[in-house]
Amino acid sequence: MCFRFIKNTIVLVAIKETFICKNRLVQYIAIFIGLIHCTICHCQADESSYPSKNIKLYINVPAGGTTDQVSRYIAEKLSNTFNPYTVTPINLDGAGGLVAERYLRTTPADGYALLATPPGILLNPSQQENTQTAAPLKPVIVAGYFPNAIIARPSLPYKTLGELIQGAKKNRTTLTCASQGVGTTSHLNCLKFSMLTGIDIIHVPFRGTGPALLAILGNQVDLFFGNPQIALGQYEQKKLLILAIMDRKKLANAPQIPTVHELKYPGLHSLSWIAIMAPPGTPLSIATKLNLTLQKIIGSPASRQFLSHLNVNPVGGDLSATRLFIQQEVTENQLLLARINKQFGSLEIAP
Repeated sequence: MCFRFIKNTIVLVAIKETFICKNRLVQYIAIFIGLIHCTICHCQADESSYPSKNIKLYINVPAGGTTDQVSRYIAEKLSNTFNPYTVTPINLDGAGGLVAERYLRTTPADGYALLATPPGILLNPSQQENTQTAAPLKPVIVAGYFPNAIIARPSLPYKTLGELIQGAKKNRTTLTCASQGVGTTSHLNCLKFSMLTGIDIIHVPFRGTGPALLAILGNQVDLFFGNPQIALGQYEQKKLLILAIMDRKKLANAPQIPTVHELKYPGLHSLSWIAIMAPPGTPLSIATKLNLTLQKIIGSPASRQFLSHLNVNPVGGDLSATRLFIQQEVTENQLLLARINKQFGSLEIAP
């Protein structure tokens, strides 16, 4: 209908130019109005019929970790909902999540390219591409959150968090600390641990949780801060140490592991979460449809059971609640990030 409208407009203007006034300005104005009308119709049709083609969900971490597992689950459930169209999960890791974040900004803001990300690049705005000029990514939903844990290599001579802190300070030991990459949550926790305890650390970045955990298992690094659930199997087999849960609550399936709060180190409290983001400028109607669909998925009994196996607590909420959640997390971390950047230098990654 839109294209028929503009075609008719052009024909009428051409006739008018030939037989009436031959005024090119009239022609251009009419064509311009027709183009606007067509664009509006086209956008409205796209939004009301969304999705009308397959969707790509970019995951800015390597395969195997908590974020990857949750993101792939979400992609599968969205595919079931949007059938016959599919949501394809694509791991696009690198530069602490920036590779996927930058790529997402190059895609059309039409809801057919989305990003699944842990909080690293969102909590530290200096990580994002052209922060001062670029519009922020559009939050769609926070799928869930989970506590981090202080995970240590099996041959570490200190078997408790207290022993580690006291012993490393007394012996002036420099600890190696693995992370999922520069600017990630695990990297920030390495720096926070050093800042709050006064222990020197050497940061050892890896490309995701899996490689970092393998380095712990191989006694190649001393510490790693990540989801305890991914390490519980090896912990129970005494292949690594979990010194503390970085939350107020104990793990239901491992209550013997103390929390940083009961050990009197509340400053080490740390949660991670998984957000679904869209490119800047994504229409509100599309973001809303995605959000409502994801709320139903996350709130289902099957999803809650799946998330609980990963020690992930569902969040959900509408678009306003999602924006508020992320804004509060950013605000709470601003002082910490300022202190980290002052003591260790900016975490910004050069393009």
